[in-house]
Amino acid sequence: MPCKPVPDAHKAKNQFIDRQDRCHIIGFPEKSTLLQITLEKTIDSEVSPSASLPVKKLWWEELDGLRALAFILVYYSHTQGLFWKHNPGKNTLYQVLHLTDDTIRTWGWIGVDLFFVLSAFLITSILLGEREKTGQINLKNFLARRLLRIWPLYYFYLAITTLLYPPLMSWQAKLGLPVLAAQLNQWSNHILFFALFVGNYAVIKDGELVTPLNTLWSLCIEEQFYLLWGLTMTMVRNKKVICTMLFVGLLVACLSRYLILSGTTGPLTSHLPYYVNGITHMDSILCGALTAFAYKKWRSVLEQSKAWQYLLTTAGCATILSIMVWAPKIATHDLSLTGTMLFVSLGWTAFLLATLTFKPLKSFFSQPWIVHVGKLTYGLYIFHYLIIYTLALMVRQCDSTPSPLTSVLVLWGLGLPLTYLAARLSWRFIEEPFIKLKSKF
Repeated sequence: MPCKPVPDAHKAKNQFIDRQDRCHIIGFPEKSTLLQITLEKTIDSEVSPSASLPVKKLWWEELDGLRALAFILVYYSHTQGLFWKHNPGKNTLYQVLHLTDDTIRTWGWIGVDLFFVLSAFLITSILLGEREKTGQINLKNFLARRLLRIWPLYYFYLAITTLLYPPLMSWQAKLGLPVLAAQLNQWSNHILFFALFVGNYAVIKDGELVTPLNTLWSLCIEEQFYLLWGLTMTMVRNKKVICTMLFVGLLVACLSRYLILSGTTGPLTSHLPYYVNGITHMDSILCGALTAFAYKKWRSVLEQSKAWQYLLTTAGCATILSIMVWAPKIATHDLSLTGTMLFVSLGWTAFLLATLTFKPLKSFFSQPWIVHVGKLTYGLYIFHYLIIYTLALMVRQCDSTPSPLTSVLVLWGLGLPLTYLAARLSWRFIEEPFIKLKSKF
């Protein structure tokens, strides 16, 4: 029997919601939810096609693929690399492999910036979609969703490291490896700061980053920003004003880095004051948020224009590769890092837009195995450093002077699978149960 046309979409939607509530009462919540989603998509597209993007599609497969790339870069930076010949000699091939390996390991930290860009883009897209669909942003629900996604695994990891850190330090001392005062001081002083999501500033104060808490500084920056971002998006409705604020934020980040790198704020003994600082390292988050506004406005143009797709792909790849080849290292305190960190953000922004619109890139990063790894990146990121650190002690226990090849085989051949296993277990027993609760908000 053919369906009758819907003369009043909003009225039909309200009538269906009433029926859906009755379905829940008589015990058919799953089917009613599926029907509601289907009808809402149809009605919303009829009512406002331009508003359908953020509401209908809040997840892109290719973004998970990019997360996988981000994690591999970060993992690479915390190991000794994949090439086992640290002295390549005169062999041209070995020299190229050694240089490539060293470059990726040195610049693997930019994977964190890719995480920042992706996170800000997705969350801003969700907030924009919520505002268009409901006319407002529910700050309480936004913060509740963030809490359910981040806090359970975050605090579980804090608990695990609280138990494991003392025996690991004892093991390190027994192996004859120096236990730095900073390692002990950070543990006793920083655990509370990390529990409050301000651990990155405690690290800046002490000037060292040497414990299994290393990976959590970026999560502190994200949580600090999104608290302010949720308030901003809730209170400010004018998109031009919001975008202007984001551009001003980029200027503030660059100026803050310049003041620190130029010595205006005091002598530098470490790169941490400008690297783990939420003010000086917010370029990528701000660029990701701006990308959400840009993609929403110009999506159709980007998807139809091959010229723009080639330009974004070339610009993104060229920017990132140029920085990795020619820019000064992050720990050199070179004044040019004022702009380098901004260009890293812009490079990933261009690459993100290219991946969303350029079919070859979109297809590659949408491959099932890459998407699968991308979905697990929170757990992968959380656990990888603790596993690497533990395996490094194990290698030293077995061989006081391990060869580079041994380190490669253990950290990659064993460390990566163990990290994957930890992430799978984390997803199954910690993350997924709480993610399901997000639907209530």
